[in-house]
Amino acid sequence: MKWVLFAIGLAGVFPLSIWLRQNPRQFPKVLMVVGALPLAMGGFPKYEIALLGAPDWPGPVQGFNVSLLDLIILSIYLILPRSRTTLPFKYPFFLYIFVTFLSAFYAPTPMAALYYGWQLLRMFLVYAVVARLCEDPRHTVYILRGLALGLCVQAGFVLWQRFVVHYLHVTGTYSHQNALGFVTHFVVFPFFALLLAGQKKWEFAAVPILGIAIDILTASRASLGLAGAGLSILLLFSISRRMTARKTQIIAVGIFVLALLSPLAYRQYELRYGAAGETFQLEAGGGRTELNNAAALILSESPLGIGANNFVMVANVRGYYERADVGITNRKTSPHSLYWTTAAEMGYSGLIALIVFLLRPLLVAFSCAWRNRNDPRGDLLLGLGMSLVIVYVHCFLEWIFLSDLIQYAFIINVGIIAGVARQLGYWSKAGVLPKPSLQRS
Repeated sequence: MKWVLFAIGLAGVFPLSIWLRQNPRQFPKVLMVVGALPLAMGGFPKYEIALLGAPDWPGPVQGFNVSLLDLIILSIYLILPRSRTTLPFKYPFFLYIFVTFLSAFYAPTPMAALYYGWQLLRMFLVYAVVARLCEDPRHTVYILRGLALGLCVQAGFVLWQRFVVHYLHVTGTYSHQNALGFVTHFVVFPFFALLLAGQKKWEFAAVPILGIAIDILTASRASLGLAGAGLSILLLFSISRRMTARKTQIIAVGIFVLALLSPLAYRQYELRYGAAGETFQLEAGGGRTELNNAAALILSESPLGIGANNFVMVANVRGYYERADVGITNRKTSPHSLYWTTAAEMGYSGLIALIVFLLRPLLVAFSCAWRNRNDPRGDLLLGLGMSLVIVYVHCFLEWIFLSDLIQYAFIINVGIIAGVARQLGYWSKAGVLPKPSLQRS
């Protein structure tokens, strides 16, 4: 059946490309779908197909998967004109992909490492297409609208789960509340930055409020705390660039909104801590610290790592979880730290490759934003950069960055950074700026 579904999806790639070429007015709708799918398609019964894989594999990637978004991106790629410019960030990306595939040579289960390498290749295609698209300011706007639409979809699921079926920890279309809180970072900060820059459309005000409300209802302390800290820092950065009467109004409205949401937050966390019989397994004996200790043991004995996507299997089979006193209930998961998980799986070289891969777009976002302090696209880059900062800090507490739904949202942000920086002439000696489509008011 999976091959039939894949054949149907693949057969639709060329017709979609032809249709887009013949109906350019419909292209913005497809771009909005591209922006929305990373946040929405987790709710589909079958959003991806494992062409070859192991559904019971304990790692975050269970096969050579292909998703609906991959097929749409491939259709768009086929109609893009050839680029005359070099794709930004490709060398850090290639380095990370290379180290991932290299780890398959010494992994106990090489195929599992190849699963993750294949996922990164899929992400590279999405990144390359989004970066090319976002060299046009009009395309950037539609992808951003798609992100806003995706967050609205999540808000609908969250409200249903919390107030109709009475979930204590809402998850939206994700498998865990922490993943939902994590992914909101990719949307909230760029929209808040554009709101501060003077954008007056409804989504620029609604998205940050929806994002905070979702964080509250997940009852994820890290998600809510980091979101609050990030919004405060972003506000200070924006004020340091230029203080306006509008920003003063936003501060006043923000205080009012926080006052309205505070009772909801208090009630949600009161329910969390007061739930009868609830235990926080990752904070009890054998939790977060012990998981990280298991990763440290692996790294000390295997400086090259034990292979991407192999951690849980190796930690159990070779007794690392037992030696680190990891509780029985936590032996089905990776350390709740992207960095410890990567170091254990791909060694010091993998950790360095990951850090280079993560830092390069962050540095470009802030550098280009500072150079273009009087352009609203600079504000957008500032918001995108802040989203990366908060995500990277959150990765000290979560491994979920390794899942494809999270990486899609991340890679779209990185693609927007690359495209908008290209618009602003960041890599151009002439530095000619195209006319912006996001105007200050």
